[in-house]
Amino acid sequence: PQPGPSVWFLLPNVDLTVLLCLFALLGWRRIRLPAWALLLLALLAVFIRLFRTAEGLIELNYYRPLNLYLDLPLLPELVRLLYATVPLSTLLLGGLAGLFGLCIVVFLTTLALAYCQRFLAAPASSLHRTFFAVAIGVCVVLSPLWPINDKATLHVGLFGQSVMPRFAKQVTFALAANTLRRRKSSDIAATQQELGRIPTGLQALSRADVFMFLIESYGATVFRSAEYIKRARIMLNGFEAALNQRGLYTATTLLDSSTYGGGSWLAHATLATGVVIKDGLEFAVLRNTRPPPRTLAAYFRDAGYRTVLVQPGTTRAWPEGEVTGFERKYYARDFDYRGPTFGWATMPDQYVIDFVHRSEVASALRPLFIEYALVSSHAPWNVQAPLIDDWSRLGDGGVYRDIEPVRFPVTWKNLGEGGDAYLASLAYDFEVLKRYIVTHAARDALYVVMGDHQPPASLTGHDPSPAVPIHLISRDRALIDAFAKDGYIPGMSPAAAGAVPGLETFLPTFVYRASAKR
Repeated sequence: PQPGPSVWFLLPNVDLTVLLCLFALLGWRRIRLPAWALLLLALLAVFIRLFRTAEGLIELNYYRPLNLYLDLPLLPELVRLLYATVPLSTLLLGGLAGLFGLCIVVFLTTLALAYCQRFLAAPASSLHRTFFAVAIGVCVVLSPLWPINDKATLHVGLFGQSVMPRFAKQVTFALAANTLRRRKSSDIAATQQELGRIPTGLQALSRADVFMFLIESYGATVFRSAEYIKRARIMLNGFEAALNQRGLYTATTLLDSSTYGGGSWLAHATLATGVVIKDGLEFAVLRNTRPPPRTLAAYFRDAGYRTVLVQPGTTRAWPEGEVTGFERKYYARDFDYRGPTFGWATMPDQYVIDFVHRSEVASALRPLFIEYALVSSHAPWNVQAPLIDDWSRLGDGGVYRDIEPVRFPVTWKNLGEGGDAYLASLAYDFEVLKRYIVTHAARDALYVVMGDHQPPASLTGHDPSPAVPIHLISRDRALIDAFAKDGYIPGMSPAAAGAVPGLETFLPTFVYRASAKR
């Protein structure tokens, strides 16, 4: 499933050609493979097709290669995602239909291989083998005439590309895993040494609260896609105008996330530690590093802040707390929520922010650092929570059972047509944040509003940039202006051009600016 030359998929595949040559050779020697061997070959063929399909989908949507070593452990997460976003009846029926379909494909592939073997081993197979050899010879002779283009990875002349080089890469990565782990451990140690050279007291904050809101799938595509840019600017200009009226200043830049289209925990780990974490292997190394690397939350904790992690999308035990250093963690079970779910979102972001305000902000005796992982903008955006004008009605969330959700005709099948739903989810979050900041947050604070990664490429127009926006909001104009040297410009829109640093630079930059003398 990726763009390619016309009818390239009809070209004889190298691997299948070799297999048929084997059948011809065995037929010439009057040897036939038993039925169980043909079944194993059929299972291998179906596995290869599933592998190639997954490879194409991942490359199309996430701009990275498929890696079995890293991606197979994520299959349970895919099941949980589907369970949370697809009606149970549809999921069960679809799963059974898919399993039945795979069985039929395996059966038919076995029959096809058996026919090929008989064809090349029948009494008249001498003629058959001659015909087969001539066909291969024609393909070999004509191969140089096939045009060379950027899709050469799909074919070799008039033959479809072999899957063996791809499998070789999978094996090579698995064999090199220990070396990669040692290399990442060295990166983590080097980063810790560099962080030890910068001021870390956070005095420039003047003990103001810091609220960091990570908006799921909020990517730079809203500033680059012709489909989104006009509506996004209307949304953000309204947000900025409301803040300006309350004496709040804003500044914005872009940073390249360590992931694309998904894998939020990788971006969160990168943000927390200042180390690029782009896959499960690197994440595991980070978790198992002893002593744990010093994180953004640890800097706040050491400066006398109460540190709070808010992750309503975490529904089970999750070991990220081992490396983040938060005093208090709110997971899905901790919100006392009695309302319905909205797609993947366990609860609306408005409820999350209000609950934490009631539980932490309203009665805080120390300055706060709170990191929110907002979930309402998570794909597939088909069911979204309505905005509740009167926040006092939120209570335990039961009010959402009496209000019709906002629905969009988008599913995983037509996710590329979900632009309106995607923008609506972002508009909801920015409206909630606007109302919270200007109305409910009475304490002076620095607000950091940012994305974790781009949405899937089907929505970005296949823009390969992993950039995400970062907005700083505060009444302290001098503090906001201090970040100008790091690429932040006034307002809610980032610079139209220029180099984009990585997300890993946020921690050292932020700690330095928040600690430097004015």
